Amino acid sequence: MIGEIFKAVMITSLAGSAFTLLITLARPITKKLFGYLWHYYIWLAVLLVMALPVQFGIVKSESVDTPAVQQEVLADGFTEIQAADGKQPAANAPKMSAADIGTEYINKITDKNYPALIWLTGTITLLFISIAGYLRSKARIRRNSSVINCPEIREFTDKKITVRLCRDISSPFMIGVFRPALILPDRELSGEALNNILRHEMMHFKRRDILYKWFAALIKCVHWFNPAAYYISRQISIECEISCDLAVTARMNNNEVMSYINTILSLLSGKNSGNIPLTTGMAGSKSVLRRRFIMIRNRKKTSKIITLVSAAIALIVFSTTVFASGVFSDMAAKSDAVGNTDRPAIKNLTFSKEGETEQKQASLVLKDGYSLYLPEGEWRETGADRWAASVNEQVQLWTAYFENGSEDRVMRELIADGYKPEDREMTKQEEDIIYKVKLNEAENGTWAVFYCYPTEAAEGFGSELPVIADTFEIRK
Repeated sequence: MIGEIFKAVMITSLAGSAFTLLITLARPITKKLFGYLWHYYIWLAVLLVMALPVQFGIVKSESVDTPAVQQEVLADGFTEIQAADGKQPAANAPKMSAADIGTEYINKITDKNYPALIWLTGTITLLFISIAGYLRSKARIRRNSSVINCPEIREFTDKKITVRLCRDISSPFMIGVFRPALILPDRELSGEALNNILRHEMMHFKRRDILYKWFAALIKCVHWFNPAAYYISRQISIECEISCDLAVTARMNNNEVMSYINTILSLLSGKNSGNIPLTTGMAGSKSVLRRRFIMIRNRKKTSKIITLVSAAIALIVFSTTVFASGVFSDMAAKSDAVGNTDRPAIKNLTFSKEGETEQKQASLVLKDGYSLYLPEGEWRETGADRWAASVNEQVQLWTAYFENGSEDRVMRELIADGYKPEDREMTKQEEDIIYKVKLNEAENGTWAVFYCYPTEAAEGFGSELPVIADTFEIRK
């Protein structure tokens, strides 16, 4: 269970890293087109990608039968078998894509539970440290502050917000998600300065920025091994203050803007409030403040068209990343299903040919839903669930799954197609090619193992192929 969770985290972390890289590389362009509000909330899309393990399967339309057998899906989900033209479609052996390599790498990492346990330990430790640090800061603030009456706050919100005056801080901030509180420095503030502070902090409150920061902190704890999580958290903190400044000053005249900037500058003097986690502070580091002031002075109004375009682009990028993450999850899940089995990797198969027995070393072939053994070096994969003998292209073996089809129903369809029951298998002959099939009933359908060979190879492959077909095993 823990291994599966860790694998989902690994995949979403990879998708989030790719999304982060895309946003960072595109920033020289997006900063000229879109406002800071877009740059602030685009990180929420990244956090959602890293938080939601989704899975999408890509449906492939592939033939899984012999040259003489085709499948047609009926309305009830059963696959009907019909005679075809007898020609073998060209098929190349599949090559590993970059996504295949990535899923294989993740499966190797998560094959043992040790990495998953290390990840879980790190996550729990960081969650404990973050919550403990927050509670410690909150307790210190309560000890060194007192509740005051602030009627001016009613001009900005009718919600219940506790206002406290604290001796240990120089800059105001909001704290708390369920019981929000505005913490003001214990110093004399002019009516103008208090108005600017309330405008700034109430903007944070209305946008639920504290909840956003809690979400980012949670994702950082879960993805503690990924540097992108720390980068995203820092970017959110910076963009949060810049976008808040721009929202507050959007309708201010030049004199009001200068008053707002002077208020922020005045909060830099006095006692250092330190880095209080999961809060919204009006002041900050000098480098960030310099950037904030530049953005305030160069602020410009964003047109409605640009706003709509930016929202559409954000949605497209988010949807694409979620889809890619889902497909990647599906590939990893299938790869994992293939990678778990109790059967040995190598096995000796015994064949009886012309009255003599022969043993061959066979390798385990793992596929989605089943496994079987093939003699080493004698077979090559020519397509999905299809193999051909290296010495004779007419000798072939392939599998097919008939969803919602019982063994009796599949057998009736095969009989209608010309197959005849014979011992433990069904057979038919077209010209000089013999076709045979063995059925294996599964929980929600039936697996069929098809194979064919020319009549001249009946003594050789005619004896070997049934043994290979008998190694077929359904996997859950």
